[in-house]
Amino acid sequence: MECAKQTTSNTDFALAKVLNTVLLEIIDLIRKTKSLDLPEDYELNDLNRTYVLFVDELEKLYERNTKLAEITPRL
Repeated sequence: MECAKQTTSNTDFALAKVLNTVLLEIIDLIRKTKSLDLPEDYELNDLNRTYVLFVDELEKLYERNTKLAEITPRL
């Protein structure tokens, strides 16, 4: 995600919104998977890696753009 390595840009807000939306969907997928009758050793490694990558990118965006970090999420 090259965009997160640049200085503050006009796309920061849009990128943060998309990343947050995808993260919420990942959390929902994990929640739904937990309700399935899967073996105990079943792991969601690919989903977990994606989640960690997206969170890292969001943290970089928030560090770079203080106005973005001040936005209160709507639940």
